[in-house]
Amino acid sequence: MGVSGLTPFLQKTCPQVIQKLTNRLQGLSGKTVVIDGTLITQRFHFAPMPHPYRHVLGWYRLLKELKDNGVNAICVFDGKERSLAKSDEIERRRQVRRVDYARSLIESERLQRLQNLTKVLENYRCLNPSKRQHAFETLKTILSKPQDLDASLAAELESIVLSTGGRDVQQSADDDWLGLFDESEIKQILLEDMDVPSSLQGQPAWDVEPFQTRNPSHISQRDPEDTSFSSYDQNYQEDISSSLEALYLSYRRSTARLDGLSAPTFSAIRKSVQTDDSSDARAEIAMSKSQHQLTLAEGQFWEGLVKSGLPAEGDDALESRLSTIANKSSVIAESYLRRRNPPSSETYQESKAILHAMGVPCIESTGPFEAEALASSLVLHGLADYVASEDTDVLVYEAALIRNITSRSEPLILVSGTDVRTSLNLDRASYVDFVLLLGTDFSQRIKNVGPQRALKFIREHGSIEHILEHETQYSPRQPPELYLKQVRLARSVFETLPPLPSPELLQPGEYNDKEVCDVLRRYQLSRFMASDDWDSSAALEGNYFFDNPAAA
Repeated sequence: MGVSGLTPFLQKTCPQVIQKLTNRLQGLSGKTVVIDGTLITQRFHFAPMPHPYRHVLGWYRLLKELKDNGVNAICVFDGKERSLAKSDEIERRRQVRRVDYARSLIESERLQRLQNLTKVLENYRCLNPSKRQHAFETLKTILSKPQDLDASLAAELESIVLSTGGRDVQQSADDDWLGLFDESEIKQILLEDMDVPSSLQGQPAWDVEPFQTRNPSHISQRDPEDTSFSSYDQNYQEDISSSLEALYLSYRRSTARLDGLSAPTFSAIRKSVQTDDSSDARAEIAMSKSQHQLTLAEGQFWEGLVKSGLPAEGDDALESRLSTIANKSSVIAESYLRRRNPPSSETYQESKAILHAMGVPCIESTGPFEAEALASSLVLHGLADYVASEDTDVLVYEAALIRNITSRSEPLILVSGTDVRTSLNLDRASYVDFVLLLGTDFSQRIKNVGPQRALKFIREHGSIEHILEHETQYSPRQPPELYLKQVRLARSVFETLPPLPSPELLQPGEYNDKEVCDVLRRYQLSRFMASDDWDSSAALEGNYFFDNPAAA
């Protein structure tokens, strides 16, 4: 979402266009800010807070801060239509969503397997030394058997991905939801050391049914101090051994490389990932890599069981390693679970309820225009001062963009699209073509043409057509005629401003204290009215463009 790599390029090339407002909203008193309501609602929806109406609370806190600082707000939401220029991007995201669903099933299975393995190891401690040794020898035998299960897993996942039945991902009323939170979610889990956020420590992604052995009562009810169970020792030992075997075979089935699947959908995504420099493509690689790293760690744990022996009583080292792997799996599983539950139409209606109660006018984009385009149009026509969003498409329209509006601990970042264009010494047409070369939701990048080279080519040749004509060693990934058709559609997106809504729709309403209280009470949020125990900045402080807008 937005212009790929634009912010880090500006930080390096013309940092003077990036302004820090250290007083944040205090410096905007008396100004009017147009907020991208769709994006902000999704940020709050995906915030790491368990309350089911956290989006309502997020809006309440944000609007209260605006009101306290004398800043007027208008909220713009996406309408139901989508631009034809974005059809390729929407289809690509649908394919990515289906791959994510298959990966979600893999991570769910892993998390359950690790939790069940923990239970089995606890039960193993109940065996006497000779029984433990027998179970250990059984495990060594199991791990020494060659297994060739990758093909079966690939076939299983192909059936999942290609299925159009009820097991497919829940569809959202907004087909564009995936692109709005990919990078933010990925930042949460792709730390190099895979640390687990404190908010998720000890919290499983979902409730997992207890592992069922062939005779579960032998495990769940056995008291190791009670000799009346002695007649069950053999069955109990066999249950431990069979459970270990089943769990190890489950692990083996999961070791097929996800990026090696032959399903057509996977091939299409893989091709996109290999050739696309966009952040969404990088995210696709990263998620696969994270799961692969966990698979390697899980394999090392099984090897450690054989080398070190199954843990005896008082030996917590192996189980500590297992707990670490399970916690990491829980973080990834939680991220995938959130992906599978995008905001519903009710989520947006509930958000609008608190907006209306607090007197903020809400409008929707119409026709093929998106929220950030309408917000930019309001600013460019003098009806507002800034667009509050993280979508750098706003800069292509040459409106003034404010970032970090919900990150209370960070200064606001103000960038003017006109200042960007002027600093780059480009006219309007060349500026749009330069942005399209960087890559947007409406245009692909040309391989090996990064921001610096794109700017050089635009200054030398003036347009994308002339670049293709003179720089023949840099070819688009599509056939030239198809690429240029895409470029023309993308140009029309940024050259056409949406029509303005009726003036009465932009008039602020009255702040209705009673209605605000009623809305918060309706959604079980009354106790938050006077408390500061949740910072809405958690919803947007993640930087899903992988840049640092504060750096200058």
